[in-house]
Amino acid sequence: MSDAFTHVRRVRVRVLVMVDGCCSECLALVVDISLFGLLGTCELDALIRLPGKPIQKGFVESFNCSFLDEWLKEALLLSLVEASSLIPSWKEDYNQNRPRSSLSILSPCEFALKTILQTRVS
Repeated sequence: MSDAFTHVRRVRVRVLVMVDGCCSECLALVVDISLFGLLGTCELDALIRLPGKPIQKGFVESFNCSFLDEWLKEALLLSLVEASSLIPSWKEDYNQNRPRSSLSILSPCEFALKTILQTRVS
């Protein structure tokens, strides 16, 4: 995903999106002017230690549409620093405050917690 700053010099902001397909939780939104394979690899390595096996799924396209429509199209970014500070708050709202019908009307964080607790009880 990408967007541009609002000032005269057109600099594109790139966002690497990583979403958990099981609970629809956004695990990472990496913001930079350019995203190299090494940066993506490092982020994936860090995530593998936490949520398990990363695989590419079609769900990320749905997430990308939400992110684009609800945030990128509305934001007027002035700098990479501004983008890096504002995007995490959208991610927190997305993960913690948005119930989904596909998750039994729970937010991704609530669904993930419920799944972990059910797994431990079983």
